[in-house]
Amino acid sequence: MHKTGSSSIQDSLFLNNKVLGQHNMIYPEIGLSFDEEVGHRHLHLSNLLKKHHYSKQKLIEVIEELKALSQNDIIISHEDLFRLDIAPDALKLLAESFDVHLLLFVKDPVLYFNDKYKEWIRRQSCTLEPAEFILQHFEYLQIDRILPMWEEAIGKANIHVSEFNSNKLSGSAFLANFYYKLNKITGTQIETLTLKPVKRKNKSLTNTRTLFYLIANREGKRPEAERISTRTLFENNKGLVLSRECVHQVKAKSWHALHYLKTKYGLNVEMKNVDDYLLDMDFFSIKKRYKLQRKLLGA
Repeated sequence: MHKTGSSSIQDSLFLNNKVLGQHNMIYPEIGLSFDEEVGHRHLHLSNLLKKHHYSKQKLIEVIEELKALSQNDIIISHEDLFRLDIAPDALKLLAESFDVHLLLFVKDPVLYFNDKYKEWIRRQSCTLEPAEFILQHFEYLQIDRILPMWEEAIGKANIHVSEFNSNKLSGSAFLANFYYKLNKITGTQIETLTLKPVKRKNKSLTNTRTLFYLIANREGKRPEAERISTRTLFENNKGLVLSRECVHQVKAKSWHALHYLKTKYGLNVEMKNVDDYLLDMDFFSIKKRYKLQRKLLGA
């Protein structure tokens, strides 16, 4: 899923293709897209699997290209492989062509939406408040509807679900854990010490910078905002940009998805009580927004 260390995984796989090749594996360039901020991911291939892009003939052509590769194990990675609008016929066709495994990382839905919202403000010029964003994108967390599609296509035994928790595993430890899981699935023995390190990408914004970009996106002045520093303003940036009611609603609406993971896969994704999440209520302060708007328009 988005915001679960995927950029680091994708860059590591791309940079270490030579090592993968020594283990009869490949992170193919077929369907690969490069983005300076988020790295190397199979955007074009995952788009081909979506209902509004799906073409049986085009997918068959891509499958033939993949089958022509000399390596036995092919690794495809993109966050949008796990979403509601994947075409079931596309998954069925993949499953008929390969022994498909799905390696999935999920995270606390509250933290997921907080991090995803900040990314959309930064990269997608989003103009929505956090609550509006959540309402528009809640389908991302309907795991209890998405997983059954994959289960029907490839079987539950080929689905490997783990929690992404940066407080428990981050950086090189997280990547080492990923390769441990990859080794287990493929039966290989990739040593993480032999891999090239990756630079961190897709860094999150501070809360003040997120709010400043939100205002700039609405004012149509994003280029100006990119050049203006906000470091001297509002140094207190701790906590989530979601409101308390947002946190409450996300927790409530995630119950079925998390219950599905717990009962069917034995995975208990940790969530705090609503009052235990640290919230940055200054994000909604009229005074703070007014000062940031003045700084933007007066520049």
